[in-house]
Amino acid sequence: NMFTLDLGLCDWRLRKLQTRKLVEGGDYVLEEDRHGADGGDDDVSCTARVPGEVHMDLLHAGIIQNPYEQENELKYRWIALSDWEYSTTFSLPHDVFVVEGEIISSSCPCIVLHCEGLDTVAEIYLNDKQIGTSQNMFTDNYFTIRDDDNNNRSKDNNNNNNNILKADDNTLRIIFRAPGPYCKEQAKKHPYVIP
Repeated sequence: NMFTLDLGLCDWRLRKLQTRKLVEGGDYVLEEDRHGADGGDDDVSCTARVPGEVHMDLLHAGIIQNPYEQENELKYRWIALSDWEYSTTFSLPHDVFVVEGEIISSSCPCIVLHCEGLDTVAEIYLNDKQIGTSQNMFTDNYFTIRDDDNNNRSKDNNNNNNNILKADDNTLRIIFRAPGPYCKEQAKKHPYVIP
């Protein structure tokens, strides 16, 4: 049996976490005085659409002007240098999942979170437990949340997420890392120069 819960229909929030700046020598450093949409407010947060994109969510919320007009691309460069968090909460449908105390049972022995096109460097958390990462937008990502069959076969399941799903108020957070600083960090791990 398979059940699909479309989390794109949930209420999503977007929040800026931290901003970096490019310094002489080509390194990125965290900005002590992070800026908001126009260099002011540090707390940038708004409703979001999933699937969606940070610039468009900020535009729809009235936080920025159209990034494709005039010199706005330069004005909003901080967006690409910032880490962003998309978050939502969801509950399990009680007609599909039976909840008895802390035990959740279902006719679906395997529960998987399917993400299509996480762009690009992302960490995925369910109820504050990291359940996966992504470094490639062009692949679908599948994160096993619950696998009763596998759990029954193997006691050595190091990636045991079976106990993190709750009946109500599950929090899903996807943190997108700024790609420039991430690529720079990865390049430093190699003995040769990566342009």
